[in-house]
Amino acid sequence: MEVIATTSNLRVEIAGRAANIQGEMLIDGFLAYTDTMKYWEPPYESIQIEERIKAELIRCLIKETKNSNFKIRFN
Repeated sequence: MEVIATTSNLRVEIAGRAANIQGEMLIDGFLAYTDTMKYWEPPYESIQIEERIKAELIRCLIKETKNSNFKIRFN
């Protein structure tokens, strides 16, 4: 899993696919808006991200940053 953060987006690459998650950069991490996780990025833009995949992505991202100074939080 690769995560790239900007001030307003997280780009998450996993298993050959990428998703952009909108949110806000915080002093100690990122607040991600789960309702913006809808579709994969091209060339998979017509494939909706299923709820179980969203839940797994969220779980993995929280675990990935658990022991870091940069935490990813979800609303």
